[in-house]
Amino acid sequence: MPVHPTGKVIRRGSGRYRSGDRPPAPDWDVRILTGWGVALVLTWILPLYLPLGFESRWVWPWTLIRMQGGVGTLLLVLWPVLGVALVVAARRGQPVTRGWVALGGSLGFVLLPLLADETNAVMFNEYTGAFGALAILGYLGLPAMAAGNRVYRRHAGRRGAGAIAAAGGLAVLALAVVPSIGVGKRHAPVEVYGEAAAWKAAWPFLLWFLGALCAAGLAVGLLARPAVDGIPRLLGRMLRGLMWGGPVAVLLMLLIVAEGRSTGPLLLVFLKQFGMLCGVVIVMAVGAARLLQGPDPAGLALDEAELRRAFE
Repeated sequence: MPVHPTGKVIRRGSGRYRSGDRPPAPDWDVRILTGWGVALVLTWILPLYLPLGFESRWVWPWTLIRMQGGVGTLLLVLWPVLGVALVVAARRGQPVTRGWVALGGSLGFVLLPLLADETNAVMFNEYTGAFGALAILGYLGLPAMAAGNRVYRRHAGRRGAGAIAAAGGLAVLALAVVPSIGVGKRHAPVEVYGEAAAWKAAWPFLLWFLGALCAAGLAVGLLARPAVDGIPRLLGRMLRGLMWGGPVAVLLMLLIVAEGRSTGPLLLVFLKQFGMLCGVVIVMAVGAARLLQGPDPAGLALDEAELRRAFE
């Protein structure tokens, strides 16, 4: 049975926690934000093996900052700054401060590239159509599902959190099924599952995204009334699997493209992508969950009547 921080047992019938979940520790987010803050800094330091002129050589991030310009420089600077800010906020900040630093910093890191002309040329051209906007919403839908589901699962009264998770699921589903690619007659990205060439070249990503679609469907199921108790727990497990499965899919894709060549440099690319993309999604989810949970550190602001029902 769930246990209150005072040591008393909360009966499952009290309505406070779902499916026997334990209440969160007051500082459940501190260790996560600290770990990923350090990971962001360490992965930023890693060099890249890049073609420069007629040869390829190792390039450190501070060299890239001097070579880049505009938005690219801002991103390279924001990367370690976000990591340091997360560590400081986790160790010194109040719960709400930690939430805003994590959510605001990660959102800035995701949305800042949209200011670059190169990004707009790739994501919002005539061929991609609305795909760029849907891709951004789908990317943000993953942390929305994770944050909303966590708060919905651990705090039975926060029905708004379930709606946020469902909205994230709808964003992921829309990315797959809305016709958004092509000139003239547009096609839905999900149609690629029927192409043999796509499976040959990108089967790791296709399998991962299929899991993301299943998780999105479960997230939408949080809107069901009456609520199905098993959905939040299963969704949480699926999202954790997607968190670790995403980097594995990226690594396999890189190895397929490399065909056995340049394995070492590709592993460094993988580590940097893992720290940046996966880390930012997790940090965003943690920050959103902390803010959804509210200012009470443990999220256990039970009124007197609820305490009597829980502990009588």
